[in-house]
Amino acid sequence: MPNLQTADRIAAQLAFLIETDKLKSIIRANVLADGSRFKNTAEHSWHVCLWALVFADQSNGANIARVIQMLLLHDIVEIDEGDHPIHLPHDHDDITAKEAAAATRIFGLMPADQDIAYRQLWEEFETGKSKDARYAKMIDKAVPMFLELSNPVQTQNEHDILRGILETGRFADLHDDWPELYQHASNLLNKLRLAPMEPTASRLRFVMEAATS
Repeated sequence: MPNLQTADRIAAQLAFLIETDKLKSIIRANVLADGSRFKNTAEHSWHVCLWALVFADQSNGANIARVIQMLLLHDIVEIDEGDHPIHLPHDHDDITAKEAAAATRIFGLMPADQDIAYRQLWEEFETGKSKDARYAKMIDKAVPMFLELSNPVQTQNEHDILRGILETGRFADLHDDWPELYQHASNLLNKLRLAPMEPTASRLRFVMEAATS
């Protein structure tokens, strides 16, 4: 029989895991690759982890295990604050404060040592300054863009939003950070049938196949 300290630790860990199951009900602005429905945050978190694993040789030496931990945790605050579509206006300072409060509440469900460790990983991702965080953010920018570009029922308004994100928005950073992927996104947006070179082409087919219903 576990002692009281062990039992309390397990209870706290289970409380956190049960709370994070709510990510399945948080609907995001991105659709699945086939356009059949919108993704939820749990699906997004899993999919970015898959991308990080598949494209590990693009990480510039990042620790992939830590990157995957970051990506599993990075959107947990959406349980309280929901998704904030990047093409809509937001009060950045207000969102930052509310997400910090959400992180305090949700990570605080865990035992103290895990609360500290996971909160630090979340904050490292948010600041985006470490090698691991930079790669995680590259992936987090790439995945939604390619899901939207793959949408077979994309509207003209959605197309225009994507162009803005690609050329001047958050995806524009990948012009320098991941030029091959940026160029392929531009080709897709402009209806150019130019596939990226291998092994990128095969990897993209794999990760996009995993994002259908």
